[in-house]
Amino acid sequence: EMKLEEMIRRCALLMGLDTAFADQDAVRTESEQSVYERLKMGINEAYHKVAVNVLRPIAEQEVQLDQACCFKIDGLEKCFADVCRIRVNGHERRFRELAGRIQVFASPGSTAAVSYYYVPEKLEQPEDEPVLSEQEVPAVVYIYGALSLYATGEGKFYEAATWDERFLNAVSNVHRLSRRCRMPARRWI
Repeated sequence: EMKLEEMIRRCALLMGLDTAFADQDAVRTESEQSVYERLKMGINEAYHKVAVNVLRPIAEQEVQLDQACCFKIDGLEKCFADVCRIRVNGHERRFRELAGRIQVFASPGSTAAVSYYYVPEKLEQPEDEPVLSEQEVPAVVYIYGALSLYATGEGKFYEAATWDERFLNAVSNVHRLSRRCRMPARRWI
């Protein structure tokens, strides 16, 4: 898995910059720090777009239902986006979303297994990695997105359009591959 530090280094390399400023313990000039922060912001923006719009990560957690057969959304461990499914005693249950909580059509006090989509936390530390694996979303997707945003901020619109096209193509490939059915294993005749 590619860490934030390595993604920033790859961005710098593709921009033709010295990559030393991307090192975790590097002493950066003011302009290098600005480039570092802008690239980090761009990587996070691309990461957020992919995680919210293309390949949403799923978390699973057991919750206890109250007397109204509800559980609080803010009681979930991760930043809740949407319910995928809810099971009680191994059976899928219907539910409805209320203000700040989810009501499950089950017995009060039941334990429910909640599968939900969530928004991953930003990559802040140099050793942070995306929750979406490299097999699901290659790091180059985030790198292209960051480079597009960086070039736009610099007023280099032709360059930004080029990086944006690469980003959108890479995202399209991720989306297409995530929806593809798996082929059966090949057998020798």
